[in-house]
Amino acid sequence: MRSVKIFQTRKNDIRFMDHSFIMDNHGFIDLELYEYECVYRNEFHLSDDNLYALEQIYELFSINYHHNFHGRAVNVSDIIELDGVLYFVDNIGFKEVGSAGETNISLFRKVIYAIKQSSHFEQYNYCLDSIVVSEEIKKLTNYKFNFVAALKWGTKIGGSIECYLEGEFDDSCNHKIHVATINAIDTSIESLRLMGEFVGLLTYYENEYVNSHLDRFQSDAA
Repeated sequence: MRSVKIFQTRKNDIRFMDHSFIMDNHGFIDLELYEYECVYRNEFHLSDDNLYALEQIYELFSINYHHNFHGRAVNVSDIIELDGVLYFVDNIGFKEVGSAGETNISLFRKVIYAIKQSSHFEQYNYCLDSIVVSEEIKKLTNYKFNFVAALKWGTKIGGSIECYLEGEFDDSCNHKIHVATINAIDTSIESLRLMGEFVGLLTYYENEYVNSHLDRFQSDAA
């Protein structure tokens, strides 16, 4: 017997969107932030091959429509949990999205997402030229770290915000890791003011997210 759960989102800007669209626009998939709710759970005799088992589940809840299932037919953007692992239903096939815990990059992307969902983002958007995330990805297994956003400014090249974590974020001896660089090309004093305020927003929403999800920053987080 294999454990099956089906999750469907209540967010209109996510529902029926494929994996590429969500990743291009948000950079991550999260059950809680995207308001996914579990609409079905049960155990079934399924194939030991995960891909074939997912096809069996899709057929059961989309094509044949299982009689005990009261959600909408399984479609793109839905998530199937098979034996504890999450799979995104894509246009073609399935994408595994069940990575355990948080990384420095997923944390940053969720902070940016939270700012975009607030009423604060639009006034800063015009002065932000680009966001470049770090190529180094590190799983965060401890929450005893600080998020640092340092504003650098040049009168000829504009400014940048260097974001990094400092402290105990895993079991290594490394206590500092780069997260992202946010660039601005506007050299006006107004742009400098807005970038300074944006540093405050980054710090606030990072602190709020970590303190609300301490269980995600553990070595056995799932």
